[in-house]
Amino acid sequence: MCEYLIIIIFTGLCAIYNSRFSVRTRIAYLCMLCAYLIIIFGIRYKVGVDTMNYMGSYDLTPTYDQFKTIDWTTSLREPGYLVISILCRSVTKEFWLLQLVMAAITNIGIFIFISRACRNPFVGLLLYYFMACGYFTTDILRESAAIGIFLYNYRNIHRKKWGNYYGLCILSICFHYSALITLIIPFFIRLHANWVYWTIFIGLTLSAPLLENINNLITVAALVSRTSGYIAQGENVNLNFRIANLIHLFFPTLLVIIFNKRYNLKYANMNMVWLQLLFCAGVFSIPIIFQRLTNYTLLFVVTGLSQLLSAGKIITTLKIGIIGILCISYSFYYYTNLYRWYPYVSILNKRTIPEREDIWWHDFGENKL
Repeated sequence: MCEYLIIIIFTGLCAIYNSRFSVRTRIAYLCMLCAYLIIIFGIRYKVGVDTMNYMGSYDLTPTYDQFKTIDWTTSLREPGYLVISILCRSVTKEFWLLQLVMAAITNIGIFIFISRACRNPFVGLLLYYFMACGYFTTDILRESAAIGIFLYNYRNIHRKKWGNYYGLCILSICFHYSALITLIIPFFIRLHANWVYWTIFIGLTLSAPLLENINNLITVAALVSRTSGYIAQGENVNLNFRIANLIHLFFPTLLVIIFNKRYNLKYANMNMVWLQLLFCAGVFSIPIIFQRLTNYTLLFVVTGLSQLLSAGKIITTLKIGIIGILCISYSFYYYTNLYRWYPYVSILNKRTIPEREDIWWHDFGENKL
């Protein structure tokens, strides 16, 4: 627990004294926090249920010669992740080095994005720790790397540096094929709420069950296999799970929209918050697919909330209320997922956590990677 408390307390102190920092001091503290986060998640041992799958399959990493002959239409791993795995495995057979590299790719991109998007980046980091950090860094290793690259890359849209943007999009896709969504993100740059938006929102919500057949329209074999798998999993998800999953995504998004409008805060990335709301409309019917899409827009909600909590226009009582609603919306999420990340275990003191093993057996015991 102290490993997590150290970074939370230090980030909280930085958030309080942020206005007194010079630019150089602020950057230095951000770098320290980022390095600490990378290290603790880099040397973790079986922290994160999906991490256990990656550890189990690490010995199956192909050699360089095998990599050259892989059929990418059937491979379960994207080329970017495999290249990193091959390089790390050439240094050590232990899994921790790969964890360290993947945590670095993810969190460096996210830290840079938060520092650019937030008035007080340390408030943004506290929200990131609470809303996404454990899940991103330990349970979706490949996709979180793709997300980190995308978030770093996002500024290229505003700068209209399309060569740079689409070049980095390809790099994101090399880590996870869900990053194909980044290819069309520029088309949503002016997205806002009007009658067209709400028509699409309502239409998406009402017709969402029909989207379970969307994999029939996908022609790329690798994507078909993945999509079919996600839908098959989605059929086993009950209504209570779907509602609970939607709550921790929907209500924080709604908070950003309501308070941004009420206090005219003019958050620069509101288009992505509106896109998150559209994705939330699909989460209820196909949670596996649409939840993956919300991963790419979640940090825009995080930084939007950071702007609310840093805004002088909003009184302290309301800020406390926002934090309270946020905590309530995530209460069931942590009730069902806490043992995925707590307690913390490092490679320096290896031990298994029975509750975490139980979650793994529940999720993957009958279908190992």
